[in-house]
Amino acid sequence: MNAIIRGMSAVAQLGPMRPNRLCILAVILALGIIVSACGDDDDGDALTADEARMVCEDGCDRALECDRTPSRSECETNCRNAAEILRADVVEFFAKCGEDVACSEPEDTCSDRALAEFEPLQSHMQYADRCEMRIRDCAGEGADVSGCDQEALKLLSDAAIGRLEACFDEPCVDVGGCLSGEFDSFALD
Repeated sequence: MNAIIRGMSAVAQLGPMRPNRLCILAVILALGIIVSACGDDDDGDALTADEARMVCEDGCDRALECDRTPSRSECETNCRNAAEILRADVVEFFAKCGEDVACSEPEDTCSDRALAEFEPLQSHMQYADRCEMRIRDCAGEGADVSGCDQEALKLLSDAAIGRLEACFDEPCVDVGGCLSGEFDSFALD
């Protein structure tokens, strides 16, 4: 799982990395199916609960086969939790990539490809603009606002971006703590 985290170096701005943070990428990397239930949406939506359940159940077979998860239960839990924060089109990409990548290839192969393949959506650009504006507004007020890079956030769903963006409604001194709390909630234990 640590290889996925290294492959997501752009996401490092999101807060302190724990060994299991974003380990869903390893699960999705290992998917041995094409996720037809996801459709061709590229509008930033996350998977539905039913789509996530199906993807995670099937994908964990491949993750176990490749020895990329300690147990089916942990794999499925982490996968479903992460499916709530990743864009559906990103999950589809990882499903196809996981089908094509041999178990012997590095875990970060698909994450590297995804970072190169996907562009930020309008929601990511709006978040970055609002973040930069909040940094300017809070200058000199002791605010710890960071994580404005749209490239670092481009794999996240609109709902996840919305949760982060809501932090900008907080008083300046609370914005950093709010963002840290949201980023920490994205971590998978």
